Amino acid sequence: QSEAKYRDLVENLRDVVYVVDNNGIVKYISPVVKSFIGYSASELVNKPFMHYLHPEEVQRALSGARNVLSGGSTAAEYRFVAKSGEVRWMHTSNRPIFEGGRVIGETGILTDITERKRAEEELRLSEERYRSLVDTADECIVVVQDGIIKFANPKTEEVTGYAAEELASSSFLDYLHPDDREAVVEAHERALKEGKAPYLEPFRMVAKNGDIRWLFRNTAL
Repeated sequence: QSEAKYRDLVENLRDVVYVVDNNGIVKYISPVVKSFIGYSASELVNKPFMHYLHPEEVQRALSGARNVLSGGSTAAEYRFVAKSGEVRWMHTSNRPIFEGGRVIGETGILTDITERKRAEEELRLSEERYRSLVDTADECIVVVQDGIIKFANPKTEEVTGYAAEELASSSFLDYLHPDDREAVVEAHERALKEGKAPYLEPFRMVAKNGDIRWLFRNTAL
């Protein structure tokens, strides 16, 4: 009855539970695996677990398996190749199975994280595109938080003569012409109070070489 309850629990989990022996041969895998990689449990049992990994993951997975067989435990993310040829990302956590004081195999849980990995990749590509846009823009783009410069793009370096490292963590007001500081501060405080960004008249900035540079500020809160 206990085994029946355990099997019922395992086979109704959304994650995949599996057992492999010391040679990496699948001895048990829960049926839900088919919804992830297209292979039924019967197709996987008595087959090498590594055969279903993406080729580039095999060496890393072997290293993890050796750790488990020596009595440790692991958690990692691997790519699997589904029956359709699609690559699926799975998170696995596994631990050794002991019998009579020696390791006879390992058991683990697979969680499908494909959608999360795809979202991470889309975010990475989006950030790369944004970074490329900002870095090649013909306008000065500056991020200021609490009056401190957090980021300045290459065009800002070109216009002001200051390197990004010099601008970072310094006060934005330090680079304004003394006669324009009060107007810029008042406009900024008004924008914060009203919850909208101001479109300002041109203001002056003092470049590193002392030249006066006229700029027009378009602000986003």
